Amino acid sequence: MGLGAGVVDVTSPEFESDPYRHFAALRDEHPLYYHEGIDAYFLSRHEDVVRALRDPLFSTAAYESRLGPIMGAPVLDQYEGADLTLRRKLAIRPFSGNALDEHRKTVRRRVEGLIDEWRARGHVDLVRDFAGQFAIQSILDILGLPEKDAEQLTGWYQGILAYAVAVELDDETATEGVSCGKQLAEYLDPIIDSRRRSSGSDVISVLASGDFAELDLTTPEIRALCLNILIAAAEPAEKGVVLLIHNLIDHPEQADQIRRDRSLIPLAIAETLRFTPPVHLVPRRTTTDIPVSGGILPGESTVFSMIAAANRDPKVFRQPDEFRIDRTELGSDRAFTAAARHVTFGAGRHFCIGAGYARMTIETAANALLDAMSNIRYLPGFEYAEHGLYARGPASLRLLFEPR
Repeated sequence: MGLGAGVVDVTSPEFESDPYRHFAALRDEHPLYYHEGIDAYFLSRHEDVVRALRDPLFSTAAYESRLGPIMGAPVLDQYEGADLTLRRKLAIRPFSGNALDEHRKTVRRRVEGLIDEWRARGHVDLVRDFAGQFAIQSILDILGLPEKDAEQLTGWYQGILAYAVAVELDDETATEGVSCGKQLAEYLDPIIDSRRRSSGSDVISVLASGDFAELDLTTPEIRALCLNILIAAAEPAEKGVVLLIHNLIDHPEQADQIRRDRSLIPLAIAETLRFTPPVHLVPRRTTTDIPVSGGILPGESTVFSMIAAANRDPKVFRQPDEFRIDRTELGSDRAFTAAARHVTFGAGRHFCIGAGYARMTIETAANALLDAMSNIRYLPGFEYAEHGLYARGPASLRLLFEPR
């Protein structure tokens, strides 16, 4: 399992600058890749990634050391069996049925309000001026937290997220992440306790309501679930809409198709999530020795499933390195469900509860942006670049457009 020709260190700057061009070499030459520096294995073939996400022999114990210091209690992915089923039923309420329809109206208002701030000037940084703000604001609405606290909550969220997605955790990121987790706990805990006596429809009130008597959730457990929901819904929504617009700019013929027929937007979102997923790695821990492509995974090993590499496996997707909204392997009817062939939202019992919400928010934002802008292109001199090994997206997307 040593490195072969054409295979680079997955934690290197060279790999981070453009991981996509290295996936074929990993899948073909090192489908079971071991990194001695972080004592972890990486799986890149679709069949192995799906198995790692579905098979109980791959446990979610990896989250305990990664998230424990900042969450203060287990998140959904750390539960199994009946405990997981009950918590998922409770946590998914805000993302389904009538609740999701109501959130769509709120998201639309948020999106249009942000667009109105910069529409007339004809240029925007879609990351700084739009995506991050609308994603966080929408989640605060779901949690029932005041808008005046958005800036403070965003800072805590970003500190916690940086800790959670660090493949190699440095001291500064660790200290900041733990500090943000502590401050968020001090902020949320009194709110959670007060909402045990309310009958509101926001997520915190629902989690604290005691409707599932079998759970009897503690305040730290509710806080961890709230943060779980925040990351599961905000991260794909924020990065997804930016990556969608980027892909459409780079593929103008397909963008024109969508201009003429907005019903194609869900297909474009599904293809964006396959082609440039916001999350590239999902950790697991082996419970025993497990045979996979390329060898044997030793028991009690940390394993990273390479989501983006699996999403470009030619055994599953035709011309996988091309962005194509006419891709028949996806289908908007199943691309946001546990039946999806791409693995951007995971698979099996731990399939992301925020998948439906992510589709709704990205679709709502995309329609509003296309309503507001025409002739969208990059600002002259702007060079597109993505960052991140675990969670990935551009730090900036500077655009020119003609206001509509």
